[in-house]
Amino acid sequence: MELIIEKKYIEDIIKTTSRISLKGIIHPALKLSRINIKDNKFTISATNLSLAVIVTFPIENNEEKEYFVDTESLNRILNGMSGSDSVSFNFKDTFIEIKTKISKSKIPYQNGEDVPTIPVVDGTHITLPASNFKKALSITLPGASTTDIKPELSSVFLVFKDNTINAVTTDAFQLIEYSQVVTTTKETSFLLPAKEAGDIIKIIDNIDGALNASYTDTLFCITTKTITIITKLTQGLFPDYTTIIPKNAVSHVQFLRLDLDNALKFLMQLKSDTNHINITANDNKLILSLKNSNGGDGEYVINTKQEGENFSGYVMASHLKTLASNIPNDSIQLDYFGQQKPLLATSDTGASFKYLMMPTTN
Repeated sequence: MELIIEKKYIEDIIKTTSRISLKGIIHPALKLSRINIKDNKFTISATNLSLAVIVTFPIENNEEKEYFVDTESLNRILNGMSGSDSVSFNFKDTFIEIKTKISKSKIPYQNGEDVPTIPVVDGTHITLPASNFKKALSITLPGASTTDIKPELSSVFLVFKDNTINAVTTDAFQLIEYSQVVTTTKETSFLLPAKEAGDIIKIIDNIDGALNASYTDTLFCITTKTITIITKLTQGLFPDYTTIIPKNAVSHVQFLRLDLDNALKFLMQLKSDTNHINITANDNKLILSLKNSNGGDGEYVINTKQEGENFSGYVMASHLKTLASNIPNDSIQLDYFGQQKPLLATSDTGASFKYLMMPTTN
């Protein structure tokens, strides 16, 4: 049996199966992809139990077949053939011959009796604008914890309420909140694991329009025309972050994101002992500086519009880099609330953005 697969479907297979991380996977069944041919449809699926992906597209073949192949091998072969307009899958007795006009490869069948069945997520349905959903995840992901000690902190807290999508992350040293108006009547909230949220962004990167999503207490699913993505939800409670956002700032400083970006590019060329940057607001100027015991001290001055008292303090350089990279606007307002209190950066053009940075000591 030979099938000719169009380039656009090959690209879907590559970008989905490549997101199934096999790092630390021991069970051989989780390293396999399932290929199912049935009812004039070609379906390929893979899972590592944290994330599952399914690609389905129409073919002209009414046979019913099922095969299992190594996921990484298939991905490498198809990635090498991605420049072709189409790829031929010729299903032999013990292997698939995959070829284009200029290249050919073979991938053997594997025993797939232990490959887990991917669940159908038949829960509450919600329609999400792809662009808004991707933006909410992309902006807030850098604030999530990179360890799994507290799973709720290595997740994105998503809230859908009053026609608004609200995404929040924190690792206890920084916090990012992003809110965007969307058209949805559903009210719900859940914790989406940060690792899988990053995979979802990569998979739906070129998809516009509406996403069909559904969720249960334990699973979240996104479906497009050809792709289905399923991930487990984090079980637990996200901290009441609103209680740590300070109020009644004693100083407001406004400046351009480009100026902050240029300041960091300059300062990051210098080696710092602590990776802390001093921020000093003084009479409509924001002075960013770092010191090094071995020399190489640096200072960069940004012109600002300041209201309130002058101030000075230290923050992590990585936090300022996150701010410069993720704020969805060309201008930044930085609010100061007093010594040893967090700094709050905000933006309110078209969407609400808040970035909380805990102070450090030199």
